[in-house]
Amino acid sequence: MKKIILILSLSFFAHFTQATVIVVTCQNNPSHFLPVTINPVVGDTIRWTWVAGNHIVGPVSASDIPIGAAMWSAPIDASHLSFEYVVTVAGDYHYVCHPSTPHGEDAYMVAAAPSGIQENKSSDYFSFIFSNPVSEKLSIKFKSEIPFAEINVVNVLGEIVLKRNIYHANNAIFNVAEFTNGIYFIQVKTKDSFFTQKFIKE
Repeated sequence: MKKIILILSLSFFAHFTQATVIVVTCQNNPSHFLPVTINPVVGDTIRWTWVAGNHIVGPVSASDIPIGAAMWSAPIDASHLSFEYVVTVAGDYHYVCHPSTPHGEDAYMVAAAPSGIQENKSSDYFSFIFSNPVSEKLSIKFKSEIPFAEINVVNVLGEIVLKRNIYHANNAIFNVAEFTNGIYFIQVKTKDSFFTQKFIKE
């Protein structure tokens, strides 16, 4: 069995190294969110920035975002000038101002997978995550040996908390013992596929 090499990476997916920050301003007029609709690519960062008023940005429920995407709810006001969310799953997102008491200020994200990468749940290599929920060691098993993959772990705020590259491996093991308990997403990019899977740290 070939040795698994896990290398801490200074960059993530090829797209992630070129990821875009998309700014959405938050004010009272003419709309609470401008632009109302944005078109990010997986890996892009959305930055809501305060201009005026008091806002809470987020989807009303999990049904308003793609399966596997992280929920968020963030105040944007004079004391909280901005909030950032990394898009980790392609699909349609619907968010509002004050999700607990929506008042008709709707906004949308239509997120695409990185160019040339097909996002799916049955890649040529990826098989499944086991030991889920996990307390110390998160293991990933592949269908066959992969020459190279870029992997990161993202928390529910969309923040990348762990980055790794692997070479010539059919599985990989990550130590998550120091992670705060909760929901995370692991992303795997091979030469021709991109995969996101949720796991729970407990």
